[in-house]
Amino acid sequence: MKVDSKSYSYKFDSLFLNEEEVLICLYPFQKQVFANHFDWEANLKITYPLLSTISWKEMSKEIGFNSLNKLAKGILELQEPFKTELKEFSEWKKVDFPDYAADRIPPTILVPLIEYFQDIGMVEIRILKMDRFPDSETRLVSFKNKNRFEIYNELKDSKALLAENNVKILIPDFDCPYAILSGSKETCADIVKNCGIEFLKAKNRTQIDWWNQGEE
Repeated sequence: MKVDSKSYSYKFDSLFLNEEEVLICLYPFQKQVFANHFDWEANLKITYPLLSTISWKEMSKEIGFNSLNKLAKGILELQEPFKTELKEFSEWKKVDFPDYAADRIPPTILVPLIEYFQDIGMVEIRILKMDRFPDSETRLVSFKNKNRFEIYNELKDSKALLAENNVKILIPDFDCPYAILSGSKETCADIVKNCGIEFLKAKNRTQIDWWNQGEE
């Protein structure tokens, strides 16, 4: 995997090795369970068990889009009527849609990943520097004598991670509502199953801005 600056025009086969599985891990919607002014991320140890997520497929079906591409355009505020319809529907249902501009992997994805890595016996993970973020750096984060939330606090601002089993987790080089997971086919399948991650499988011709391609 090349961890550098890429634009929307790139396809996934220009970023990853041919033998790698590449999965687009969709940031889930979340039900509004806290007051707007409450910083629920400040103490995840208490608030995390209260979080309730909604999948893209469920939201797409309920709103009547029946298309993840249309839903993505609504989330990213790219096109009408999807932008307005999603906003109105989310307000009515009291649902927060994914923060596509945060440059963070949401805790509803990152915490389960940490748990998975701990469960398989990993003892550390590497944060990788990315060109897009001048303040990023390459360093190791140890899991020793730390719970999942302590590890999360050390990883929450990371843009690219490399695990001991050669699994990579990467935020693409633009505002987007997903992270990229890559590695062996078997390992990636095990991760999304055990972590409950909703995903799309990237093909060689899949563009980084897959929502602008036709439905497959």
